[in-house]
Amino acid sequence: MSLASSGLPQRGRVGYEIFDQQSTPGATSFVQNINNVRALEGELARTIASLNRIKSARVHLVLPERELFRRERKDPSASIVLSVRGELSNGEIRAIQHLVASAIEGLTPTRVSIVDDQGNLLASGTEDDAAGAMSGRAAERTLGFENRLRTRVEDMLANVVGAGRARVEVAAEIDFNRSTTTRKPSILMGRSSAPPNCAKTRTCPMVPPASHCRQ
Repeated sequence: MSLASSGLPQRGRVGYEIFDQQSTPGATSFVQNINNVRALEGELARTIASLNRIKSARVHLVLPERELFRRERKDPSASIVLSVRGELSNGEIRAIQHLVASAIEGLTPTRVSIVDDQGNLLASGTEDDAAGAMSGRAAERTLGFENRLRTRVEDMLANVVGAGRARVEVAAEIDFNRSTTTRKPSILMGRSSAPPNCAKTRTCPMVPPASHCRQ
């Protein structure tokens, strides 16, 4: 009862208040590093658990220490266990990866692995996730195009048959292997170093005023 009245336990999550509970000046560097990692893990878990689709979260960080006289440096990594409501979309999974990566120096989103409480791998935390992220963005763009087109068609039919009397389903296939780029040349207003007699030529190299252009 005494622990419950003081607000303990708090589901095992400890944040930056760990430095208030201990005497930092008398702690060794090893203890300070451990407390720093625990504080980061606890704060990140609290932030992730505050999201609407997340019931609880647990974060594990691997932060390699910098060793003197060594050029090679190991990259940090993170693993997250989530208890979710329903199913997370690819965008929500990437958002959690970027959230954790932005809080740790040197950590990239592709080094963040995510698993749910059912043992399902949501993000592997390897470089292969880059291709998966691209396919996820392509799927989201396709879904967004389908939703916009369905809404437009339903609005058009609502003017004819009445609102709520038409149901539209759209299945789009988009080829992302091709892209179209439109370039608009811009004219810079200012002095030009080209001679006046070069204005009507097709090609006019930028030469000093004393030189001449070839037709």
